[in-house]
Amino acid sequence: FASKHGLVYLGSADEHYEPIAGVTLGKLSSDHELATGAVDGHDITVLNREIKLDGQALNWHIVQLSTDTLLPHIFIDGHSHNSDIYKKVFAGTGHYRNIDSTMSSILSHFPAHFKTYTDIKNINVVPEHISQNLLNLIYNHGYNLDYELDEHYVRVLNLTDKISVEQLDDMFVLAQHLVASTEETL
Repeated sequence: FASKHGLVYLGSADEHYEPIAGVTLGKLSSDHELATGAVDGHDITVLNREIKLDGQALNWHIVQLSTDTLLPHIFIDGHSHNSDIYKKVFAGTGHYRNIDSTMSSILSHFPAHFKTYTDIKNINVVPEHISQNLLNLIYNHGYNLDYELDEHYVRVLNLTDKISVEQLDDMFVLAQHLVASTEETL
């Protein structure tokens, strides 16, 4: 994947690596299979993040692209996980609340397949930053993936032990479309 997209493959993170932020970053996380670079004027980082929760290792494959748009921190769960996982992950990130009712006001059928969370301080600004086009992209092309919008970054996450180059390519293309959507409508 890294060579195909002109990225620099770094392998495991070292002391000079500045980790991707977000809900999956914590004291019990470690990053592997790290690749970084720039594509079409956007910084990109791809990695496998392992988190240990209650003795269980969880592996998220993450594609992060930068965007020029300042976004509130929003996490979208593609319904592929046990909700207890996110309760534990969110425990260290602040006061996150489910905002499915807000998302249904933007795209009525979205909450039937995705659960959306944001910090309590962002609840009122979410409708200003999330377009129907962005939710349609996720709904139509990214089922069973997770998403995180956070300041100047869009992240596509896949909770799986193994991932193919084709799956990473799909996540990358979807992240590019999501970034384009944030930049054209906001």
